[in-house]
Amino acid sequence: MRRQVLFYCHFPDMLLARRSSPLRALYRAPLDALEQFSTGCAHSVLVNSKFTAAVFARTFTRLHARGMRPAVLYPAVDIDAFAAVPPPPSPAAVRAAAAAALDAADVRGVSPDDVVLLSINRFERKKGLVLAIEALADVRRTGGSVHLILAGARASGCHAGEDPNGPLSVGPVGGRSIRTLPVEGWWCCNDCCLPRLIYTAR
Repeated sequence: MRRQVLFYCHFPDMLLARRSSPLRALYRAPLDALEQFSTGCAHSVLVNSKFTAAVFARTFTRLHARGMRPAVLYPAVDIDAFAAVPPPPSPAAVRAAAAAALDAADVRGVSPDDVVLLSINRFERKKGLVLAIEALADVRRTGGSVHLILAGARASGCHAGEDPNGPLSVGPVGGRSIRTLPVEGWWCCNDCCLPRLIYTAR
């Protein structure tokens, strides 16, 4: 009895590989072809989002031409993990904790007229965080009062030797040092400023 193979695709591996030179691109060519061939050997293919389904179709063009249309199966949530979750702290406690964190990070408060931008991503190159930081610098040069919050987890191994829970230095931008910070409660401390979500991934 032949076993059925189910492939769950998070993202095509070939899109994560670097092709910084003709030699590297030549090296990747047979691996990319093998990835498409081996993926097509699965009896059924699932992807983790509609976005990945679209990427799958653009990347594995031969499989798409054959009529392979992966179904979307969103990552499951362990409901039992929330059974013993303690009640949330009071708004006053959240404001106090957030104020202490922001004060320790030397972050100034924002006014009702300020714009707060929020980016939620892993801290890795393909998420395009540098674009958000450069845009922040351009706006500040024109005198705009804008604040940028970079929230997310660091990609494994990208920042060796640094405290994984501490601020991540990004460097000077527009005359100021930009760092990623713990952001829980930023808008709790500033009820008048709701952050605007931005997306910069490539």
